[in-house]
Parts: sequence; structure tokens; C-alpha cells
Amino acid sequence: MQVRLLAASRLDIDRHVELLRSAFGQSAWATQIGDTFTPEFYRWKYFSPAGEAVIASLSGEEGLVASVSAFPTRLHTPSGEQRGWQIGDIATVSSARRRGLYRKCLDALVERLGCDIMVCFPNALSRNGIEACGFGVAAEVRTFIHPLIGPGRSAPPDHANWDSLESCHFGEPARAGGYSFVRDREFLRWRYRDNPACAYELASRQGAYCVSRPFVAFGRRVNVVMEVGASNDRILRHLMCDVERTAAKQERVANFVMTSRPMPWRMRMRYLPVPHWLLPKRQLLLVRMPGGHPLQGNWDVQIGDWDGL
Repeated sequence: MQVRLLAASRLDIDRHVELLRSAFGQSAWATQIGDTFTPEFYRWKYFSPAGEAVIASLSGEEGLVASVSAFPTRLHTPSGEQRGWQIGDIATVSSARRRGLYRKCLDALVERLGCDIMVCFPNALSRNGIEACGFGVAAEVRTFIHPLIGPGRSAPPDHANWDSLESCHFGEPARAGGYSFVRDREFLRWRYRDNPACAYELASRQGAYCVSRPFVAFGRRVNVVMEVGASNDRILRHLMCDVERTAAKQERVANFVMTSRPMPWRMRMRYLPVPHWLLPKRQLLLVRMPGGHPLQGNWDVQIGDWDGL
């Protein structure tokens, strides 16, 4: 079988979605991600402000059997902003597994795109194959939880309008000498406001912003912070209190923050770390530097940098 590389604009979206539905339909997250298995969702996902996705796929006698996608992204690096590629949608139909097919697709993408930085948030099944292609662990997105017991005395703020991003502060790109994903108004509107499958909520205060969404974890309705940006820790703390009061009013029992960056100490006092073995998936960021060179610097990552939620 020969790997076929296609730009998203040339992809047969309907066949591609059928492959993903077949590959992931029996996963533990099937009920949570089922709304994304639509052509509309992938027409949105594969055409971001950073550019057009590239998809590698393999077909057999039974049709499309394996596929891996690369989405363009923009990265802050010590030498300035650069283009990168995020690997995702790693899919193989059950009848064709354990034959190394997704590795062939990934190898083709690395050969085509490996002159740029490549990143991936793999699951346990795909991690070994990703590492064999020159990716190394760059960061772990740790999970923290704050129980919510009520909205408190002060009324929670109304949700902000997405137009309020015009006045928002997007913070420092990354720690000195480090790497992070570029976040700006155009990208955030595409990533969250325009998402056809998931509904997100925006809160803002004094130029700070926080994007979150409701989620079901451990059988209970919770709030998940996708990403947050603030000019200083004091404003960040007050904004998070706003988000917590709003979530409690909506009868969500806990607020989750998922980040690789150290939390401000006043937040660390209120948020408990969740051991990774209690979570369905350990969120590790794997990175392949251009040409397969060794990893350098720190990576600052929030859960919104991965499209799984």
C-alpha cells in the first residue's frame, strides 16, 4: 500500500470522517467526541488561520484503513515566531491494526514537513510510534481541581462577548528561552467561537480573558478551563474567581485547570493536583525539532492547545 498525501482542500471529507468514526467509535471518549464526527467539523478544523491541514492516508481492498493528519500552527520560539505542525487524528480501523500502518502515514508526514517543528499529544497506544519518529517529551499538561460549593455572596459576571477580545491581553509568549503556541484574537475566535461541535464560554476582566466549557468527568458536571491570559497574577486570580462563581451558579461541582506552566502561588493554595493515573489520558506534549535535532527550552502549554476538548 502506498501512502497518499493530500492537502485538506483535496480530501474526500466524507470518507475521512467514516474512517475516524470507525476507528474511534468504540473508545472510552466516544460519547464525548461523537459530535465531532461530521464533515462540517472537519471542514472547520482543517482550515485554521494558520493554514490548511495535510493528511496522510492508506487504502486497502476494504477502503480507507489508516490516516494521520498534520495541522499548521504558529509557535513562539526563542528566535521569533515560526510555523509548526500538530499531529493528530491518528486512526486505524480495527481490522488493520498492529500492522504499522499509521507509522507509514506518520513517516510520510515527517518526510514532507520535518523541516518545521512538529508537535503531538499522543495517547498511550500511539506514543511509541511517535517517539520512534524522533519526537521527545517536552512537557506534561498537569491537571488541577478546585471544588465548587456555591456561587458565594457576590453575583457572578455575565459571559463576555467574543468582541471583548479586542481589549484583551495575551500575556508573555513563553518563559524566557522557551516555546509556546501563538494565541491571538483571530485564532481564538476561530478555535472557540466558530467551533461547530462544541460550545465555549468567555470571561474577561481588566483585559484578561478565560475560555472554558462544561464537561462531564467522573460522572459529574464540571468546568474545564481551556486557556487563560492575563497581564499579572493578581488580575488572573480575580478572573479565576469570576469563572468559579459562574460555574458554581450553573451547578458545576468543580473547576479544572490544565497547564504545564507553574501556577501562581495564591492559586496553588486553592487548587489540588490530580494524579495522572486518575485521568483517562496522560497529557504529554511530544515535540520533534527541525531535522530531528535535540529538544531545547521549556514549553508552556494549556489544554486548549490540544483539540481534544
